[in-house]
Amino acid sequence: MATNGAANRVKAEGEAWKIWDHYGFSRPSSIPLIEIAAARNLKIRTGGLSGARARLVRVGDSGIIRLRDEGLHTGPARFAISHELGHWAIHKDGQGFVCNDHDLRDYRKKPQEAEANMFAAELLMPTQFVTPLLRRKGVSMQAAQAMAEEFNVSLTAASIRMMNLSRDTCALVFSKNRQVQWWVASTDVYGIWLGSKQALSIDSIAYHLGDPDRGSFDVEEDVPFEAWFPNSPRSGSPDMTEQSCYLWTAGGVLTLLTIDAS
Repeated sequence: MATNGAANRVKAEGEAWKIWDHYGFSRPSSIPLIEIAAARNLKIRTGGLSGARARLVRVGDSGIIRLRDEGLHTGPARFAISHELGHWAIHKDGQGFVCNDHDLRDYRKKPQEAEANMFAAELLMPTQFVTPLLRRKGVSMQAAQAMAEEFNVSLTAASIRMMNLSRDTCALVFSKNRQVQWWVASTDVYGIWLGSKQALSIDSIAYHLGDPDRGSFDVEEDVPFEAWFPNSPRSGSPDMTEQSCYLWTAGGVLTLLTIDAS
């Protein structure tokens, strides 16, 4: 459980490693989540959810994980199942959790959701596997794509995990119809903030990727800091690199912003 309102990373990741130690997995992508859930008296069902991505209901020592209508083995479904397994393992006093897409990205605001995400991230993308990959490829969309493929997770989940394990100063933004839909940052050092539905600047790469035929992992350029953070209180403009790609499944643009902290 969270202590004094803060997420307990050590406990969350420790619970994930208990599963690794118990089963002796060799590769993250082969983790049998359905079998792991069944061994914990958890049934997995799909459909019947409106708005939420996943729901966990606990009845005594058994429970049900319910997902939105989607295959059980997709990247988003695997993370959602792992997230609910995290609630099951860590938050034993809770009788039910209803988790939306925002909760599955939250590593800061809600301690219980942050802990469930830490558990899921460590279970599916263990630090000892991710760190060598980042040393080889650096923080980039190419690295996130390699993680998504190697660990069988979504590009979004891989990108957030990459940010959280990197020492780089960066932010991840998802935009649609040239408006910011959501964003997460690795640090608050620059006081950066993006408003809900904030319009994209024409100086950003993402602005020009509205046409899915132009989506690419190779689009990487230096862009003005003010193109994304026009209201930052910081004096002076640090150097910033933008890498954007179009996500067909989500119908929008995922952007990685890397800020020079020197």
